[in-house]
Amino acid sequence: NGYIIFGHYLSWQISQYKSMAQNETFGDTIRKLREESGLPLRKVAAHLDIDPSTLGKIERNERSANKEMVEKLAQLFSINPKPLLVSFLSDKIAYEIME
Repeated sequence: NGYIIFGHYLSWQISQYKSMAQNETFGDTIRKLREESGLPLRKVAAHLDIDPSTLGKIERNERSANKEMVEKLAQLFSINPKPLLVSFLSDKIAYEIME
């Protein structure tokens, strides 16, 4: 069945991206990227056009990000946006299931 094959392929793709992110939340990933780049919270927040306290809450998983932030963050850190997008969407799905 085509749906089963696609489902397995999609699961494999997601597992590849998740293994790259080491099963971190989107907030964990952002904090890690920011710290590895040596950027202060306020500079990353300014790039996203949000308050530093809001970015801090996103990093601590107390607030969710939005999809527009993914592309801006990928651009800021000069990385492929796909792993960030997978992490972002994984968090959204997890929050939906928990609710």
